[in-house]
Amino acid sequence: MATMELAKPGQEMEALALIEQGRARLAARGIDQWQDGYPNLSSLQEDLRRERGYFLLEDGSTAGYLCLDFAGEPAYEDLEGRWLSNGPYGVIHRLVVGDAFAGQGLAKQAFALAGEICRRRGVPSLRVDTHQQNRTMRGLLERMGFSLCGAVHYPVSGERLAYEKLLMPAALDFQPLDEGHAQGLLPLWSDGEALWFTNMNPLATVEEARQRIRVLLPSDSFALVREGEVLGVAGCLPVPGQPGSYGLYYQLKRAAWGHGHGTAAALWVLDHMRQTHGEPLTFLAEVAVENPASERILRRCGFRMTGERQAWHRGRAIQLRSYQL
Repeated sequence: MATMELAKPGQEMEALALIEQGRARLAARGIDQWQDGYPNLSSLQEDLRRERGYFLLEDGSTAGYLCLDFAGEPAYEDLEGRWLSNGPYGVIHRLVVGDAFAGQGLAKQAFALAGEICRRRGVPSLRVDTHQQNRTMRGLLERMGFSLCGAVHYPVSGERLAYEKLLMPAALDFQPLDEGHAQGLLPLWSDGEALWFTNMNPLATVEEARQRIRVLLPSDSFALVREGEVLGVAGCLPVPGQPGSYGLYYQLKRAAWGHGHGTAAALWVLDHMRQTHGEPLTFLAEVAVENPASERILRRCGFRMTGERQAWHRGRAIQLRSYQL
């Protein structure tokens, strides 16, 4: 599983070597993108100085590079077409995968990781542009859910096709958990299927939901609210006997599954913990092998699997995987 790591000043040449590999591959395909000398060392130095350059890592090895910028792209102000949104956005430039990792789906993972960084910052959309002849990238963007919005023009590079993807149709509101959320959480906590992979038993009444909330109140726990509806709950529980260690948890109503809310909640909670409690912190989580969606959330957040064990759960044996961040 790929991860992204902020590049640091002094690593410009490593990034440039990846750019040169990508430049050569584009030339071999007859695409004149990047054939005008840009990106160059100066542009990469500026990326690193402004803390917008990232290395794409695969199992700890440097596999690619990209710029993820939140300061806006001036060329996008003169789009020939129409953007999907008018608010803040992240923009990806200079995305490249090294020769040794080409064809392994890492560009797709890079877009997904960049989207998660946007969500964590509360940025609701992601934009990118590419050469009209770069059909490989255009096809990937379409498969990733980006919409073609029009064309932009750069003084040297010329015309590029511009794409945008909306990441958060409605932002989550993270409200400190209190007993007032009991009514909204009861549909989740009474749903045996939604709770199947948790250690919680289904509840039947609002008062039982209030009692559960009272148990969670000493921890950093939050109700996940969207447009007035409580979608779930997420937080971190202190690990007994391990100062500085916390167990991450997140629970969502089934209707909220598959929309990125779990990842958004996990990233927000982790960021809250770091800001509130300081670093270094250790985060732990345990997930059933039969719950791959939850495993994907943990991996997107940077968790690494540390072990596996068998447990008895609701009358049958299941395999649990331990993760740590």
